[in-house]
Amino acid sequence: MRSQYKQKFYELYIKEILPLFMDYEPKRRRLLFTFISSTVIFSVVLLFNFYNIVVNKIFCNSTQPEVIIMTIITTIISIIILFIVSGMNKKFKKELKSACEPIFKKCFHELVWDKCENFDNDILIKSNLFSSFNREYYDDIFTITHKGVNVKVVEVHLQDVQGSGKSRRVYDVFKGVVIVLPSNKTVKAQTVVTTKGDRNVNNTITGLYVTLISVLLLVISSIVVRDIFNFILYGVVFIGMIAYYLIIKRKNKFHGVKLEDVEFDKKFQVISEDQLEARYLVTPAFMDRLKGLQTAFGTQKVKCSFFDDQIMFAISTNKDLFEVGSLFASLDKSRQVNNFFNELTSILNLVDHFKLDQSIGL
Repeated sequence: MRSQYKQKFYELYIKEILPLFMDYEPKRRRLLFTFISSTVIFSVVLLFNFYNIVVNKIFCNSTQPEVIIMTIITTIISIIILFIVSGMNKKFKKELKSACEPIFKKCFHELVWDKCENFDNDILIKSNLFSSFNREYYDDIFTITHKGVNVKVVEVHLQDVQGSGKSRRVYDVFKGVVIVLPSNKTVKAQTVVTTKGDRNVNNTITGLYVTLISVLLLVISSIVVRDIFNFILYGVVFIGMIAYYLIIKRKNKFHGVKLEDVEFDKKFQVISEDQLEARYLVTPAFMDRLKGLQTAFGTQKVKCSFFDDQIMFAISTNKDLFEVGSLFASLDKSRQVNNFFNELTSILNLVDHFKLDQSIGL
């Protein structure tokens, strides 16, 4: 499949993308100079302010009010300037990608960048690939068509915010890219594949295990210190949680699936509502494709869910994906464009693997 796009892509790179990049190179250098000089000025200002305070304290045995006021003002101004400048790289990358979009469409047909509000996050919940979250940050969202199949690609950061004020805690649930493909067959039962130790559908029961142990320790400590009130209180809570655990476990239809590939079984865990269907979906070819995604995106954390008429892949990474350039690398180098091509074609390979352009099913 790569060869189908490779020649056309690199022809466009030589004829159109590289000349476009050379037009942007002077602007990149100017912005980079602004970024570096602003960072240096910010550092110098902070050091100078620190020096002023220390000198006044040592030689005057006090800090003059005007010195403190001046220090605060210059520090605030420097932080504001640095904050503005820090967004330069992100803005430049978006501008560069937007300029390249018409060229990419000549190679990858119907490549369309979407708005964040067009994405329905209900599908993320339905996939059972993520633990609970209540905050989402979207970066790139685009749709690409290969052999008549529309593939949705979403860069997203999911968080779970708990509590408020001083007790407020923010937990990272997922950061990376989500790939949604329409299946040509509706599966009867959901199957989830995750890397070992990744957060997934089993989180509810795992969390209950931890909570049950904690409450049990409180019950035991109440007995040791002969605190009857807390013993009764924690005892009732413990019994209630045992009952809830039994209900949850009965409702949980997911069970572990043992596969013949020992190496795959060491790195991934497969859970499904139907053992037979899971083995039909998670074939040796699929295992190779999953490993290929790990290589293409430079990460070990990859997971997948088969549900209803959808297939979803979630690839955890802190890297900025699908970028074609940045302030910090000369635009006459092709490394970042190569990465863009590899990331995109590794996604399109999934369409070929599952034969989604055919009506014969998975």
